[in-house]
Amino acid sequence: MKTNSTLTNWLTDPLRPKLLLVLLLLSIGLYAQQPGKTIAGQVVDETDKPLPGVTVKVKGTSVATSTDENGKYAIKVNTVQDILTFSMLGMTVQEIPVGAKTALDVKLLPDSRALEDVVVVGYGTSSKKDVTGAVTSVTPDEFNGGVISTPSQLLQGKVAGLNITKSGNPNENGAIILRGPSSLRRGAQEPLYVIDGVPAASID
Repeated sequence: MKTNSTLTNWLTDPLRPKLLLVLLLLSIGLYAQQPGKTIAGQVVDETDKPLPGVTVKVKGTSVATSTDENGKYAIKVNTVQDILTFSMLGMTVQEIPVGAKTALDVKLLPDSRALEDVVVVGYGTSSKKDVTGAVTSVTPDEFNGGVISTPSQLLQGKVAGLNITKSGNPNENGAIILRGPSSLRRGAQEPLYVIDGVPAASID
């Protein structure tokens, strides 16, 4: 009899639903604080051909990556509310909510309007549809802040494929290699600098 009475009191306790609600909210909070997940997939064009060099970015953050030669990518997100943006020169930008996905394949379509835009190249301007190489523009507003001792530090992490190897001298620019060891100058492995329309040996 005493056991049945105790069970009845436990079930009819008016605080019981509130306690269960608190436990449920705590469980949801702990789940929301769990580490993010990795989204992987492939980006192709309208003919299902893999697209290398597509920028994949978590919208509103600095987290980004690019697709490899097979159009494949992997990027880490923090929450299911994150949105991935897929962008490439001459293609329409796609924004896709992550949700519960762990795999996400994307098809990018040509953007005919973007091909009519004008881009700045080394010796002037050119239409995007006539540019066969990769062009990356970095505005002064996008430069790195903080204490900068060399011009190359302004571009660190701002251009895809740009590798800057620092030297032992903090006041000296490191070696700059853009998209591999190919060179526009004999005996060097650095890009060609054009400053105010004039080719320069370096940006020091």
